[in-house]
Amino acid sequence: MDETVLPSKLLTTLSQAADTLRGHDFIHIYSHNDADGVSSAGILACMLQRMGKEFQVTLVPVLNDSIYSEMENALGDCILMSDIGASYIDRFESFGRDVIVLDHHKTDLDSEKVVYANPHLYGMDGMSEACGATLSFLLAVTMDQNNWDLVQLAFAGIAGDRQHISGLKGINSSIIGEAESRGHIKTIDGSLIPVGQLSNALFVTTDPYIRGISGNIPAVQELLREAQIPNEYAFKDLSEEQRYRLSSLIAIKLLEQGVSVKALEEAARTRYYLSDWNMDAESLADILNSCGRTDMAGVAIGMCLGDEYCQELAVQGNRDNSPPFTITQHFITCALIDGMIMPETVNKEEGIITGDYKIR
Repeated sequence: MDETVLPSKLLTTLSQAADTLRGHDFIHIYSHNDADGVSSAGILACMLQRMGKEFQVTLVPVLNDSIYSEMENALGDCILMSDIGASYIDRFESFGRDVIVLDHHKTDLDSEKVVYANPHLYGMDGMSEACGATLSFLLAVTMDQNNWDLVQLAFAGIAGDRQHISGLKGINSSIIGEAESRGHIKTIDGSLIPVGQLSNALFVTTDPYIRGISGNIPAVQELLREAQIPNEYAFKDLSEEQRYRLSSLIAIKLLEQGVSVKALEEAARTRYYLSDWNMDAESLADILNSCGRTDMAGVAIGMCLGDEYCQELAVQGNRDNSPPFTITQHFITCALIDGMIMPETVNKEEGIITGDYKIR
């Protein structure tokens, strides 16, 4: 990424943020608990893990005075915020420690004391051209080009904030080309078929919501049988003829339930298949959003960090629309010990996971 792609002021801020983080051993990440915020925090957690830094992650529904007071007493000599913070920039100047804010929400505030990146500061629209996960990803690749794989989490954030609906714009559009050339993302044009393992993807899909199919496994199996598609197939296994048959059947069912042609055209939008996740960006966004908003924050971040058990729990929780376990804390503490990600406390029999994580 250079000045042909990004504003020079943004590049300077990202470099300053990277240098600041290199100088600290323990960083406290704060982020929003929606899909964009969870994706953002996941990107930053992965980046810090790879650097060998100790860190803690806290996901919050909103940044208010109560959370601000918690931040003042938080562990760590550096606070790193993603998808929140713009409205408190002036107050962070008196924190007495390094503060980095990566936010995309509109504000007239700026700061010379806080390391602050926001698309609105560079004449761009933060509501459509870059989200919190976009900025977190840019920081990660500024830190190390080997972090390009994290673009997949960035696209979950982009999808979560619906910044892809009318086509990618701004910074978002500038990163898709290299993401594809590196093999991390595959663009799938105009499809009503959710990407991933079809029986599961059709079961959990809510966009579009297919009445009588979504949430109904026998009906999903019958739809696949009618389309002459094996139940175990994933989207990537489909021939052009099978895609056409299944898309046509889905379109007919949506029209029968009263979906307008315009809404149908929007539903058949470009999808972004994430190579390492075997699902599209919207599906991953749904899972992370569900986790973040239903007391499964620890599981969401564990999933982003690559923990297979957390991914299993997150997908199952999203599938059932209710968590099969209890999160007793809403933060994740990580310490680099010897490279493996392990839940500090996981009791599979009782179905309890604390949300505390240590890298060991």
